[in-house]
Amino acid sequence: MTTLPVLGPEGLKALGLVPITDIYEAGFSLAKPKQWNTQDGGGFTFTLLRDGKEVAYVENSGTGGGAWPQWGMTLKSSKAFVEEARVEFERLVSKMPTYTYSDMELTVSADLVFEEMLFAHDLCKKMAKGTPILVNPADKGRSYMRFKGVLDDALRAYIAKTPKLAHHVLLNDLVVTLGEKPSPKTPKVPSPSRRKLDELIAREEG
Repeated sequence: MTTLPVLGPEGLKALGLVPITDIYEAGFSLAKPKQWNTQDGGGFTFTLLRDGKEVAYVENSGTGGGAWPQWGMTLKSSKAFVEEARVEFERLVSKMPTYTYSDMELTVSADLVFEEMLFAHDLCKKMAKGTPILVNPADKGRSYMRFKGVLDDALRAYIAKTPKLAHHVLLNDLVVTLGEKPSPKTPKVPSPSRRKLDELIAREEG
């Protein structure tokens, strides 16, 4: 198994997401996410896990409503374990601070937490593949820049000397915890050309 990075408090803050660090630390994560476009923006589903065990099926149909969990829908965990997970999840959501949206102070809902978990999960999948992601904390709107290539000293030097990126931070540097994801397929090793192969054979015979 290889590891999937999880955003720490500073990473969530830089993206303007609600502070879902406690959700991660309590063992909650997601798996099998699916997303699609609709006239109302988009819908999604995923399986909510606790300590790697399925506890709920989460769905947002994308027709104007929110995302709601169906606790115990997967039937792969005991009822007692699912109920304990449900109570703890709802407790963690209830104690989250309010957030500001369009100059309004709003209470964090489970629906919002699910959306934030999915958004962070998508970014973490990109970073797990080595994609450099740059964020301007002043935007507070989930906006980010994705670079092609790998995060190396040359890219860091470019960011440091580019004035328009002066207030940006690398989201890759704000990962603090680790979860799990399936191991990637073993990359194929390119076979040698016919000429190279002939040279190797001749060398062996010589």
